[in-house]
Amino acid sequence: MRFVAFMLQGLSLWLICSTISMADTQQEIPVWTYYSDAPFITRNEQGLSYEFIDLLNRYSRTHESLKNYHFKLELIPRTRLNRYLGDNVPGMVLFVNWSWMGDKNRTKYLWSDEIIYDRNEIVSRALGKKPNRVNYLNVNSLKGMVFGGISGHFYKGFEDDFKSGDIIRIDVRNEEQSLDLLLRERIDITSIASSVLNFKLRSKGIETDVYISPIPMLSYTRHLLITQHYKNLKSDINQFISSLKHSPEWHGIKQKYAVR
Repeated sequence: MRFVAFMLQGLSLWLICSTISMADTQQEIPVWTYYSDAPFITRNEQGLSYEFIDLLNRYSRTHESLKNYHFKLELIPRTRLNRYLGDNVPGMVLFVNWSWMGDKNRTKYLWSDEIIYDRNEIVSRALGKKPNRVNYLNVNSLKGMVFGGISGHFYKGFEDDFKSGDIIRIDVRNEEQSLDLLLRERIDITSIASSVLNFKLRSKGIETDVYISPIPMLSYTRHLLITQHYKNLKSDINQFISSLKHSPEWHGIKQKYAVR
C-alpha cells in the first residue's frame, strides 16, 4: 500500500511539473473583446466568447502547429482596443468585422474565416396598447418614428435623417434599455444585433412581445482580427474554424446562446 501511495504521489508530482513546464513554454496570445453584454459574456468568465476561446485552446493542445500557444480572452473598452491597434500591439480581436475596424480593404490586419453570421435587426412592438409591427424596406420606411439608439453608435444610412429630425433618435446606454423603452412604448423602433437580441428575448421570455422585420438594417459576418505579428497563425486558426463545422460541441454552444 505504501508503494502504491508513493507511486501515486510521484505521478501527481509529475503531472503538476509537466503542466507547469508546458505553461512556461507556451506563448500567451491576448484575444481582445469589447463586448461585455450577453451572450458574449454572461457573467464572470462565462459566455459565448469564453467558450469559443476554450475550444480554441483545447484544439491547440492537440495540434503541433499551435501547441506552443495559449489564447487568453481579455475584456477591454473599445477606446483601449483602438489604442492597442494604433500602437501595433500584437494580439487578436474576437467577433468583429473589417468594416468596424477601419480595414474595409482587409489589408491592415489579417482576417479569419467566418465564425458566426449576424445581422442588425429592426425591432418594433408586437403587443401592448400601441403595437406597431414595422416592416423595414429602407430608411424612408422609418420616417416619423422614434428610434432608440445606443449612445455613441453610428448608424450608417440613418444619420442624415437623425439630423433632419425625420427620424427622432433617443439615446440609451445599451440594448437592455432600448428593449425596455420599446416595450414601455417610449420609442417606436430600435436596432439590435440578432446575436444579442435572440439571447435576451429567450432569457426574458418575451419572444412574442416584439416584432422583427424580415429585412434587417444590415447583415454581416463576425471573424477573428489577427494583427500582422501573428500572420503565421492565420492558416491554423482557419483550420480550427473549419473544424467547428463538424463539432457537435460548437453547434451546441451556438444553440445555447442563440447565434447562427
